[in-house]
Amino acid sequence: MSSSDSSDIGPIKHVVGSIGGETQEIQRNPQQLLAALMDLRGSVSLSEYMTDAPVIPTEAPSHPEAIKALLTHSVDDVRARLAFAMEHAYKPRFRLPNAKRAWSILGRSKVLETFENGAAKQRNTALRSGTRLIWAPFAEFIETHLKRARFALRDLREELVGPLTGLGPSVSRLERLDDALRRATENEKGKLYQRIGHHAEQRFSAALRVALQELPDVADEDAFALGFCDSGWLGQIFSDAMAMVSGVIEHEIKQLENLITNCLDTYET
Repeated sequence: MSSSDSSDIGPIKHVVGSIGGETQEIQRNPQQLLAALMDLRGSVSLSEYMTDAPVIPTEAPSHPEAIKALLTHSVDDVRARLAFAMEHAYKPRFRLPNAKRAWSILGRSKVLETFENGAAKQRNTALRSGTRLIWAPFAEFIETHLKRARFALRDLREELVGPLTGLGPSVSRLERLDDALRRATENEKGKLYQRIGHHAEQRFSAALRVALQELPDVADEDAFALGFCDSGWLGQIFSDAMAMVSGVIEHEIKQLENLITNCLDTYET
């Protein structure tokens, strides 16, 4: 899929397609998507807004270029922090298990022994245990950096309220409507984003099973290490999950950029 395609289909859908996911499931028009993302509380909240839209007192006059500068600086910082985490993920500072540590965990938790001598049911139980123990730091890394970037963008969104309100009543009404839509869909979006870690853990468990089944014998740590590294099956699963995190963040950045563009267009007219 070309880079030009990515601008047409959106960041999240582009990432899903690039890692072999099915994009047909999210072929919805805006009205369908909005309805799918609102739970009962969100629907009530949006209905209340449409019935009696809140009035935000006009702030001191602000300048469009200052708003653009704030957006650019904050977005660049979010992207830089996420890029740094992804680039240095396997370094000791983030404490992700390396192959030696993972192999040790598999030994101490009797997963290796069970895969050599246990019945199918026992193997499944051991696999779940091994997955939980080894994948936990990777899951925490994914969740932490997704939340950290989203919190930073949420703070930026709140910081933009005053400057946008300072552009006048028309812009203020547009900003308030965007805020109402964002809050109405927040819970369901959060649930969707949690699937990133869950899906990655399922892939990790399946790959770990294959790796254990393919071992020549339970003492072959070197064979295991070939896949459990940044260039092996582990790295592919982890990088795909982080690509989804990046896609989510780019999606939310695009929403902010669209808000600013529409607000400034309203202000100029």
